[in-house]
Amino acid sequence: MGATPITVNGMNLRPFANSKIAKIISGCEGIEERVLVLIQLKGGNDGLNTVVPINQYDRYAQLRPTLRIPDSGAAKYINLDTTLKNSKQIGLHPALTQVKEMYDNGQVAVIQGVGYAQPNQSHFKSTDLWLTG
Repeated sequence: MGATPITVNGMNLRPFANSKIAKIISGCEGIEERVLVLIQLKGGNDGLNTVVPINQYDRYAQLRPTLRIPDSGAAKYINLDTTLKNSKQIGLHPALTQVKEMYDNGQVAVIQGVGYAQPNQSHFKSTDLWLTG
């Protein structure tokens, strides 16, 4: 997997110049000193153990009796934001303490359930859409 540095209001977003996201970002005021970083985790990453569904923890634990991140003890998940209502609660893998710090400083957002209209279950179509922004 490669990475491309992207800056706004100083240089073009060349890889995504004609994408919807580039058009949205170009219209935002006050983002001259910000960088948008998208992280695509694939391969051996276990998304449900990276972002733990606290709001559905009982079901998660039932379906993953030996793989789940525990809800107590030293290896317990990190509660991302206790100010959210219970139905929105998520946790982070216990190794992601720096991500939690960045979240607390307003530098990270977690977006779940990202998809596209009328999915056809094709990995290739999904990858094409993701890579073109």
